[in-house]
Amino acid sequence: MNGGIALARLTERVRGRDAHVELVDMRDEAAEGNRQPLSRRLVEVVSRTLEREEQTIIYLNRRGMATFVMCRDCGRSVQCLGCSVALVQHAEIEGLVCHYCGYSRAMPSVCDFCGSRNIRGLGVGTQRLEGMVKKLWPSARVLRLDSDVARGPDSYFNVWETFSEQRADILVGTQLVTRGLDLPAVTCVGVVDADLPLHFPDYRSAESTFSLVAQVAGRAGRDGRSSRVVVQTSNPEHYALQCAAEGDYQGFYEAERPARKAFVFPPFADLAVLTRTDRDDTKAASSAREAAEAIATGLLREGIEGIRVMGPSPAFIHKLRGEYRWQVTLKGDGLERARHLAPRGKDWSFDVDPVT
Repeated sequence: MNGGIALARLTERVRGRDAHVELVDMRDEAAEGNRQPLSRRLVEVVSRTLEREEQTIIYLNRRGMATFVMCRDCGRSVQCLGCSVALVQHAEIEGLVCHYCGYSRAMPSVCDFCGSRNIRGLGVGTQRLEGMVKKLWPSARVLRLDSDVARGPDSYFNVWETFSEQRADILVGTQLVTRGLDLPAVTCVGVVDADLPLHFPDYRSAESTFSLVAQVAGRAGRDGRSSRVVVQTSNPEHYALQCAAEGDYQGFYEAERPARKAFVFPPFADLAVLTRTDRDDTKAASSAREAAEAIATGLLREGIEGIRVMGPSPAFIHKLRGEYRWQVTLKGDGLERARHLAPRGKDWSFDVDPVT
């Protein structure tokens, strides 16, 4: 063993058995007239689970009432004043909230841009999903667990205690419900919109999708009872979801490896992101451009090979908490060799994603 890393294989669970995972194509659901966020198959499996007096977890990685609020006439969404993201509707404040800086405002009655009254929330968040679940199964005891619920020091544990003691039948939540706790009575897990991580501009998006489904599937079948995991997706043919459904991490590695190698992403290279922030967008962009040129010149001058400078480009969230963000990306081997060439200061950050 040269690198000090070994692969330990766990071929079966210490206790219990793997749940059966099935992928439901939401394109077929839409084509057959089902416009609801829950597929007919998931509704069927949850209903059977309730009849057996067993428990269900329904996972959705979106907080709030809606993904965003949009004007149906001009197509503009209601944006945060300090971040370049859409605000999310929350029932508890009867308004909209930014999930990054906490800015809030009342739900507008007219569009800020065109004055239209045809403005409404689109998509579904955990709060809205919780309401739908209660309507579908009115006799079921339903809990919700997301960062809005778990604000107090004991709130998270109170929800888990209630659910683990089987004083609730269905738990709706975000990634907080995927953590590796042992809940023997959970025999059904539903994943709503499993494609969400695939849409992020990140080379790890497929890996995140695979990990998410594999982790949430592990919440079912802990005591050996027959269990099912229903994964709703519009991309059932994607290798990340196919391998996750089969529990095939080796297959996922083999499928993911060629693209990582072709585009020189980890584990075939290091990545480092140099971020410049400023309240003036033009100043942030100019400084990032100067930094990219200085680093490229320094690498050439010092004869440092194997490092590529890319950018600058706007960050995925361009404006955050009132500051604009521009990024320069370094890709290659031994990026620590270039750290001394990067500018320093409170307006700069240098984040390395090392090979592991």
